Parts: sequence; C-alpha cells; structure tokens
Amino acid sequence: MTSGTRRLRAYAALSVAVGLALFGLAASTLAANTAVTMGETPVTLLPGGRWLAALGLPALAAARTATVGLAYGLAARFVPHYRPHIVAAAGLTWLLWGGWQFWVLLALT
Repeated sequence: MTSGTRRLRAYAALSVAVGLALFGLAASTLAANTAVTMGETPVTLLPGGRWLAALGLPALAAARTATVGLAYGLAARFVPHYRPHIVAAAGLTWLLWGGWQFWVLLALT
C-alpha cells in the first residue's frame, strides 16, 4: 500500500468513528431530553450525573462530549493507531446508553 492510500484509509476510519461518536452523543442527549420532558431524572454513566442533570441538558451533553474527547486524547497519547477504534467505541457506548435510557422510559410508561 502506498503512503497516500494509508492516509486516506486512516482519514476515512477516523471520519466514520467521529460520525458514530456524534450520533451516539445525539442519541444519548435525546434520551436524556425525553426523560426530562417526562418528568424523570436522566440516567447517566458519569460520576456526579444527578448533579449534572440538575444543571441542565447542556451540562450533561458537554460532560458526555468531554468523555469522548478524553478518550481520544488518551488514545492519541498512548495508542495512536487505535484512535478511530476508541472514538468509535465511545460513540457506540453512548448510542447503546441512549437506547437503554429509552428502554427504561418505555418501561416507566
């Protein structure tokens, strides 16, 4: 493989991973918004999640985005070849978390 082909594949992989991370963050934030609309407290994986939820959805979304950024930063520092994998895993985690929150809300109705 040429250097240009590798670079293109790495760019495409990172683009897909970032897209998955954004989709996961949007899904988990939508689930939290639905919980607030229903009068429930959003469920969160983050430490201090109840406190973040009390501050509002922007604080919760910012904290969730910070976790993806932290995962990317740690991957870039320690295992740079796995950056797309780790960002995609973070996005998939938030996507599954949003789905689980919707499932919990469905069970409450």
